[in-house]
Order: sequence, then structure tokens, then C-alpha cells
Amino acid sequence: MSQFVPPSTIDLRLVIRIFLNALWTIVSLSAAAAVLSICLAFMLPVYYKADTTLAASEDLGAVSSISPGLGGLASIAGISLGGGGVDNFSLSLEVLKSKQFLIRVINKYAIKPQLLAVKSWNAESDALVFDGDKYDGSSKEWCVPGEVYSDLKAYAALDSIISISQSEKIGLVNVEVKHKSATFAKFLVEVLVEEINSYMRKRDIDEAVKSIQYLESQVKATPLADMRNVFFQLIEDQQKKKMLADVRNEYVFTIVDPPVVPETRSSPNRVLIVIVGALAGLFFSLLFVLLKEVLFGNDLDRSVHSSNR
Repeated sequence: MSQFVPPSTIDLRLVIRIFLNALWTIVSLSAAAAVLSICLAFMLPVYYKADTTLAASEDLGAVSSISPGLGGLASIAGISLGGGGVDNFSLSLEVLKSKQFLIRVINKYAIKPQLLAVKSWNAESDALVFDGDKYDGSSKEWCVPGEVYSDLKAYAALDSIISISQSEKIGLVNVEVKHKSATFAKFLVEVLVEEINSYMRKRDIDEAVKSIQYLESQVKATPLADMRNVFFQLIEDQQKKKMLADVRNEYVFTIVDPPVVPETRSSPNRVLIVIVGALAGLFFSLLFVLLKEVLFGNDLDRSVHSSNR
């Protein structure tokens, strides 16, 4: 077996000759890598991406600006007039990402099969093809006896296809969903935006109603006229808050750019996969030829010996 030769003593022309002599091997290995890359590119599942751009609703600022001078008295009374538009916006973002909220959406729309058992999507018929070992699309029943697809499994699947990003400079939020079905990806984006607005609107309405009931009880129990006037002002503020929540569907997030059904896949990038695979095959075939020559060949040894004479 020949010894390893330092690169500085190797004749570049000899290396080129070695590559030319092994040209068939290099071409064969590179072609095999390209074919494998093509097979891999077409075997990988196709995903489509739907997205929407959101902005903070103007009503958030309106709610947070109601009678700011009464904030201290409201705190003493044990109610909240709103913590400010920015805080409400940030809170809504965290709720949108939360496990409890996403599980609530999953169960409300019964989308566990779409998250856990979809095999592919037929674009022509707009039909989902389910994995028959997991779910029967005709009977709408899980196929494995006794197997329960839990809320946590569905949440993990949903969380893996959702991407939520916020632009700190201009305050816009981008919500993306990737799925094997283009129409379901669009549907899920719409559902998430609708549900977060509905959830936060209901939350604020319930809070305002409870506050009004509490303040009305305090009005009846308070003999002091000044305190009664304060409570009446607080009741008025809570009624305004409730009214704003009642009249606007886009309560927290306003849609700036609505989602559409994507016409092209987002992944896999088949051209890139083939190019990278072919280049990787070329690199490793060249490396294989060099290592083979170093370990078992004689041309490099002869080149070194002739250069040392």
C-alpha cells in the first residue's frame, strides 16, 4: 500500500490525468447521484403555503384610550379598562400561538384528520387523499381500533405548519400555513384570523359585562354621591368598550392582505434538490477517485519519486 503524499509534491497534471482516466467512473457516480436526487425530489410530499398580513385594529387604540384618568379608580374598584393597544396586540399574538387556543380551533372545526392523516391532495377535484391505514375518508372514522389521536398530537402537527412573524418597525404580522392541500392552507389561515378576533372580542365583552354588573352593585351599596358618580363613569366606559367589541368583527387584527389559494407549491424545490444532488455526486466521485489512487494507485508515487530525483 502506498503512503500518503503531501499535496505540495503532487503534480497537477498527473491529478488531471487521473481524473481523465477515471472519467467514466466520475460520470457514472455523478449521474447516479443526479438520478437519486430526481427520485427524491418527486418522492417528497408537496406542500402549499397560504399567508395573510395583519395590522392592529384601530379599535384597540380606541378601547385603551377611554377615560384614562379613571384608571386608578378602576383598579381600586377591581376592574380593568384595558392595558393599552400595544399590550392587547401583543397579548393577542401570544394567544394566537398558544396551545389552548390552537386545540380549541382544532376541535371546533374537527380538523384532526387533515392534520394527522392526509397523504396527498388532488388539485383537480380539490379532494384530500387520506392514509388508509390511519383514517377512512368515506366513513370519517379512524381505522386503527382503539387508537386515539390526542389533542396534543394534533396541536403538534398544527404548530409545525404555522409560522407567525411580526415586523417590529411597522407593526404588521404575517401568518403563514403550509399544508399538502392549497385550499386547506387558505382555509386554515382564514380560520385562525377569524377565531383570534372572535376569542379576544368575546373575552373583552365578558370582562366588560362582569365589570358593569359589579359596578352596578357598588352603586346600590354606596351612599356617597361622589363615589356613585365615579362608578357611573366607570360603567359608561365599560359600556363603550362592550359596544366597540360588539360592532366590529376585525376586533384585534385587521386584514391588510387577505389569503388566496396558492397556485404553485412552496416545497419541495425540485430543481434545487437535483442541482445540489448532482454537485454533491460530482464532488464525492472526485474524492473517491483521489482516495482510491492514494490508497491503491502507483501514479502518485511515481510522480513523487521522479520529482525527487
